[in-house]
Amino acid sequence: MALQLTPLVTPSCRALGYVGGLTLAAWFFAPSNIFSWHPTCMGIGFILVMTEGILRAIEFRFLEKADRVQAIRTHGYIQLLALIFILLGS
Repeated sequence: MALQLTPLVTPSCRALGYVGGLTLAAWFFAPSNIFSWHPTCMGIGFILVMTEGILRAIEFRFLEKADRVQAIRTHGYIQLLALIFILLGS
């Protein structure tokens, strides 16, 4: 069974877009202020990516067998991405 990354593309691209935009904003307005990374990464981790993972968890309630396993893996990968952002922000 091959790993399908298609369900991961949307939240990952969304998160990277937010990080890129916020990084440019933080660099432009306050290049020496490292505290701006804390609310940026924590906000992306908790509000955007973790919410996406929770929404993915709702989807696999009614699935069975291989589809359910794949949906649970996708949920886990999204939650792992959220954890990475949260740890970067703490």
